[in-house]
Amino acid sequence: MLVAAGTWLLTTMAEVRKVQDCAGQGRRNFEAIALPERSR
Repeated sequence: MLVAAGTWLLTTMAEVRKVQDCAGQGRRNFEAIALPERSR
């Protein structure tokens, strides 16, 4: 149970960090940016 709680905590902290990074850049939508694949 302690391992599950630790995993949940680390996942939540990573999500919060991503949202803070987006907000720090001045972006308003916090969704991932889809980049087109390069065709060679």
